[in-house]
Amino acid sequence: MERSFKLNNYIFRNYAPRCRNCVGLRPGLRRLSTKPPASGKETKSASQKPKANVPPPAEPPPRPSRVPKLLGGLVLLSGAGAGLYWYDPSILDWVKEQLNLTSAPSTEKVPAEIWPPPLAKKKPIDAPPSQQEIKTPAPEITGKPNDTDLAEKRKKEQEEKDKKKLEKEQKMEAKKKSAEEERKKHEEKKKQEERMKDEEIKKREEEKKQAERTAHNSALLKNLDGPLEDVNKIVTEALETQSQVLEKIKAHTQSLKRALDDNSPIEDKDGQWQSVVEASQAWKQIASVSDSVVNKAREELGRLNSVIQEVKENADVKANKVVTAAEDRLSKLTSQMDLMVETIKKSESEYKTTEQFTELIEKGKMQFQRELQSLMPDKKLGAGKGQTLSEEELNLLIGHAHGRIEQLQLQLAEQIAMEKQRLQAAIDYQKREDDHVANLSMNNALEKLQQQFAMEKENWATEAHEDYEKELRHMLAMQASAHVDNLGNKLAMQELELAERFDAQLQDKILEERLGYKTQIAGCQARLGGIEAAVEVQAEKGKAGQQAKKLWLACLALNGLIRVGNKSGESWEEQVAPLEGKVVAIAEASGHHPFVATIINTIPEAALTRGVWTEDNLNARFRDVSRKCRRVALVNESRSSLFTFFLSYVQSFFVFSNVNLKMEETTVDPKDLDTFSIVDHAQFWLKQGNLELAVRFMNQLEGLPRALASDWIREGKLLMETKQAAQSITTFASATGLGALF
Repeated sequence: MERSFKLNNYIFRNYAPRCRNCVGLRPGLRRLSTKPPASGKETKSASQKPKANVPPPAEPPPRPSRVPKLLGGLVLLSGAGAGLYWYDPSILDWVKEQLNLTSAPSTEKVPAEIWPPPLAKKKPIDAPPSQQEIKTPAPEITGKPNDTDLAEKRKKEQEEKDKKKLEKEQKMEAKKKSAEEERKKHEEKKKQEERMKDEEIKKREEEKKQAERTAHNSALLKNLDGPLEDVNKIVTEALETQSQVLEKIKAHTQSLKRALDDNSPIEDKDGQWQSVVEASQAWKQIASVSDSVVNKAREELGRLNSVIQEVKENADVKANKVVTAAEDRLSKLTSQMDLMVETIKKSESEYKTTEQFTELIEKGKMQFQRELQSLMPDKKLGAGKGQTLSEEELNLLIGHAHGRIEQLQLQLAEQIAMEKQRLQAAIDYQKREDDHVANLSMNNALEKLQQQFAMEKENWATEAHEDYEKELRHMLAMQASAHVDNLGNKLAMQELELAERFDAQLQDKILEERLGYKTQIAGCQARLGGIEAAVEVQAEKGKAGQQAKKLWLACLALNGLIRVGNKSGESWEEQVAPLEGKVVAIAEASGHHPFVATIINTIPEAALTRGVWTEDNLNARFRDVSRKCRRVALVNESRSSLFTFFLSYVQSFFVFSNVNLKMEETTVDPKDLDTFSIVDHAQFWLKQGNLELAVRFMNQLEGLPRALASDWIREGKLLMETKQAAQSITTFASATGLGALF
């Protein structure tokens, strides 16, 4: 028990004061400056290890009562010391060695932080040099004049007065003449304006009449649109129906020819004659429809012709292209209708020939049947198959047939003999028909040619009228040009006279005005040069200001991402967001400025690809790190024995936080710091919001605490390096914006 109390007294006498009053650094460093930065923004990279910076001391918070904690610690230490009945005095040396209490304190000081030099002041703009005084020449020294000189002088003065008087009278006379000429010019100008006004009024009236005529002509031409569309529609329909009629006629003629040429028995030809009847009915039905449509088309063609003739009564639109096109269309449609009618007539003529041949055949059949009926009156031929003929009747019938055949042979021979005459008669008949058709075609063609000739005549007349108007305008233009040339010659002569008269006065005025203008132009050029320079400077400032705004906004985005990270993440690791996108945006916004590029190159690669921990997450993580560091405070890098771990763990419950810092500069001995004081100071500065000083303190840890806190220290350094780079770029953006404003 006595040895336990001696050990406790030794620990509280030698170790506890150091824990309460000292700040610790790594053993390899000297005494450090503890003055905190004014704004927390440093310009040098955080990746460089500080040589002599230590967290500044701060005023300690109100110290709570330590009596309950000390009493509890004494009880625990007394119980632990009682168990160490084998106490060895050499343990004191070992404790001193573990607590770094044997080395002498260092008194060497390290200079304070090196802040960037202030911005260089701009040199004032030099004032323009003052003008040199113009030295006036000294007056000439002359002798006293005599009487002759005085007389000559008076004579010269009188001559000069007379000359000036004469010049004044000449000037007055010239002014009067110029005033008279100005008055005449004014009157002439006034008359010319009145003439121009009258011509303008006439021109407007003519334009108004022309517009009315144009509107009337447009209305007339518009009247052609409706009838022309109706004619196109109805003629197309008529042509289609006539084509159907032509097809039906051809079908009826073909069916009739097939029925006549077929040598089948009479009983089997009923179907053929039925098809002939059906074709005839279809022809008649479509022919009735076609007749009504053709009549309607003829009426529409006549209506269109009347409209065209009505429009052609107006001389202004008589030769219009629309009217000509309408006439051409009317002629084409009429020709198509006539051609289709002629084709139908030819088909009908062919049908009539076939029909006549059919009638002749029917007449021959009826004649032969009447002859047979006269030979056998009591027999009904063709009544049915049940009747039979006797041998006499058959002989009679055969004899009559032979006689009929002989008669037909005689008729055939007679027909062959008369064939040439009949052929000539048929040829004559066909010739007459062809002549009739040719006359009709010729009449239609002649009518068409007459229409075309009339249209060509109208076109020729229109072209001749236009050529005449062009020639007339050309002659009028030549006459007007000759008149203008004559007036120009007279005006040129007057201009020469006036120019010679006022040339002297003009030269004098020009000289005076030239001197005045030169002076004004020199001043204007100087002012213009200054304005251009100011505008260029202002434009450069505006451009730099816009770029600075973009850069500042990009820096705000980067600082915000560093400060809050990924808000959607649930764990600490998920809240880490890559900074590469924001950094690339800053580089583009800065226009790849060398300074910004240099700062960006100092940002660690891990911060760009992975991201950094936020300060809040590091603070929350520090609680666990500080607790573990306290528990292994006595364990060195070589991993001491289990007893060392146990002693360090027990000691963490009896060493209390007692940070007593000052706010001014001070020097501390790195040997006076231990793990507890380092962790306490780091925790104190984290509560104060100064992560940089907390990281510096934690960087002084050694042994197993150093290994446990290495990850936190590395993340803190990464955050500080990135934060310092972002703050440097933000400061550069602010400075650039201020430079653009002033």
